Amino acid sequence: MISILCPTRKRPDKFRRMVESVVETAKNGVEIVYYVDSDDHSYDDVFDGMFPIATRGFQGARITMSDMWNRLIPHANGELLMNSDDDCVFRTPGWNEMVEQVFDKCPDKILLCYGDDGGPNGKNFATHPIVHRRWIETIGYFAGPGFSADFADTWPQDVADMIGRKKLLPFVTEHLHYLWNKAPDDEVYRETRARMARDNTRFLYLTKKDERSRDAAKLRAVMDHSWKVQS
Repeated sequence: MISILCPTRKRPDKFRRMVESVVETAKNGVEIVYYVDSDDHSYDDVFDGMFPIATRGFQGARITMSDMWNRLIPHANGELLMNSDDDCVFRTPGWNEMVEQVFDKCPDKILLCYGDDGGPNGKNFATHPIVHRRWIETIGYFAGPGFSADFADTWPQDVADMIGRKKLLPFVTEHLHYLWNKAPDDEVYRETRARMARDNTRFLYLTKKDERSRDAAKLRAVMDHSWKVQS
């Protein structure tokens, strides 16, 4: 089963749209686990569990964006975990079966796969990466920890590139982002830019290259090196 991990803030309508797109495109075996800040009451009527899919929400203190993804892991039931956003829409029927099939072929389960996010670099940049729980158990987390804005998705795919275990699959998880004129520039995007500037997350990411190298070394130690990702 795939557990979709989704932090969301002040966007209950977009969150509902994301959930509905999963319902419309996924076959059996998908759940959604989401995190809402405790000061955000716009989701009060979303916690009623009325979605036609296994969906569980958790509220907590406002922490960094990447730490929200990691905080959701213990609440997920799936062997496969996916980082998602509330401004994502799943477009391809049967996408989850494609994911399960490629992991079935990977003997050690150390693999990061993703779909095209519909952006200018969507076929190369894994905006919504998916890994097996064994990946997380090996290094201790999914998203790069401590990033208040951006780089949560960059971290695992950079590690995947280091070990040669990153694979694009033929499905679309469209990121309806304002940068690509697919959404208005709302309060959440503005908050994100402010946090990114305040915390200088780009510089922080550069300072943690050694940590990513250690993650890659841990994953290599449990890999079956006779198996290669097929193009």
